[in-house]
Amino acid sequence: MLVRPDRNAHFGANVPFLALHARRGDRGESPEDEGRLHEVLRVLAGRCRHWVVVSDDASTKARLAASLRDLGCLATTETDKAQVDEPAERLLADFQAMVGAAGVVCSVKGGWSSFPYAATRISGAPLLFTTELKEARIWRLFHAYSTVPIRGTHLGLAGAHDFCAALTQRGAAR
Repeated sequence: MLVRPDRNAHFGANVPFLALHARRGDRGESPEDEGRLHEVLRVLAGRCRHWVVVSDDASTKARLAASLRDLGCLATTETDKAQVDEPAERLLADFQAMVGAAGVVCSVKGGWSSFPYAATRISGAPLLFTTELKEARIWRLFHAYSTVPIRGTHLGLAGAHDFCAALTQRGAAR
């Protein structure tokens, strides 16, 4: 099945949005991880007010959507409209939301997730991991053995500036 971006599915015609992806409770490796996530969200909230939060964990999804709303953003978990009894449908709806996003922020702390990476490779949108992964084993392996150049992926608060520049270049920041 082909996955095509639907940029109008969540906020209306031609309203760019960011997707925030969190996985399995989004527990960090250190006490600083939660603070890093919120620092990144504060920086990005001023650049883009529309967000779709996707996660396989309902409480994490609700908590992060509330955090974004507290920052003055419009945040939805609208992908919940997928059939509740069909996990595959929810997963596909989350993936489609990320493919349709102007950019994806991944808060899988201390690790790598191929789910948002694949979505952004389809759409060409930039991807920002909220934690620094440069020293993480998975990141080093990925760089060492990838036969495809890794482009459009930014790391941590330091990478948020380049992520915002990529959004501006795509005409997606408001």
